Amino acid sequence: MPAIRVAVIEMRIAIALLGLFGCTTGSGESLTIYPLTTLFSGADPAGGGATYKVTIGAKGASGLTWTSTDPTVATVTGTDSLGTVVSLKEGAATITATSAAGSHQSLPLLVMSYAASDLAAGQAAYDMYSCAKSGCHDLGGPDITPSGIGKHTDPQLLATVTTGFNPEGGEVSIGAAMHSFPIAAGTPEYVGIVAYMRSLPPGIPKPDL
Repeated sequence: MPAIRVAVIEMRIAIALLGLFGCTTGSGESLTIYPLTTLFSGADPAGGGATYKVTIGAKGASGLTWTSTDPTVATVTGTDSLGTVVSLKEGAATITATSAAGSHQSLPLLVMSYAASDLAAGQAAYDMYSCAKSGCHDLGGPDITPSGIGKHTDPQLLATVTTGFNPEGGEVSIGAAMHSFPIAAGTPEYVGIVAYMRSLPPGIPKPDL
């Protein structure tokens, strides 16, 4: 990934982290949303047809209302256990869950811009390297949809794809050598494979350990 793009991402993360991740109030409630860090998603500025969604888990409270501080960047709807964010354009917003009793939790959202051509190249690379074959990222494999990767930056995900680095620490489960795919920086596939993963239908995120 070009150095300028990495610097922009890092700057946005720093700005987002200055915001509140949320506070909990309300009698007898213990509202928690997860992941408990900045959430990352994508958008196509040209409206190329891809829909980018990312999910947020919730527990410990009822009657949740979900809101976005900037609905032009992303909208959010949800239930007492799951919020679904639809990203619309590049930018930043804060997503908040508020219970009927007044408990609330928030997290920052950063939306990156991906071109339709990059997305197509990323899907081609994903298929070429058989990422969805049995035992990898199909049913039962590591979740690389937005519900599993939403808390990770583009550079972290690219390191996973090209060097086998696990953003949770150490190497990926099959070993770094088996997950070091030869995708060169600066190519459409390099940005595109992250765009493709972020465009997959999200599942249900797991609570942070």
